[in-house]
Amino acid sequence: MTVLIPSLPQDEEALRKYKDGTVFAVDLKQPRNLAFHRKFFALLNAVYPHQDHYDNFEIFRKQVIKMCGYFEEYVDIETGEVQLLIGSISFDKMDGDTFSALYSKAVDVMLKYFIDCTHDELTDIVIGFG
Repeated sequence: MTVLIPSLPQDEEALRKYKDGTVFAVDLKQPRNLAFHRKFFALLNAVYPHQDHYDNFEIFRKQVIKMCGYFEEYVDIETGEVQLLIGSISFDKMDGDTFSALYSKAVDVMLKYFIDCTHDELTDIVIGFG
């Protein structure tokens, strides 16, 4: 038997309205790690000065996310053209496992397109930057 244990006081209050033995459907997500989120931005900030493709950091950031495959395509109803909607990396939109995969892909993208160094050298740059 698995027991549901609230992690926050407001969660405990919300669970009080249910009787013992109530069955729940649960969507399990690993919470995001703020330090890992900061490491992703350290990676972006460390590589940004070494590339010459983008003058704007936000465009660079969105391009990296797109190059990692985190986007949706849709058709603009006015023009009929396919547009890209870059995926959000906000905590409520991307779980920890997905974010970890994004980070790994971002390292590969950086090494392939934006900075000429080894994986270990990039890791050292990010550590030094953060």
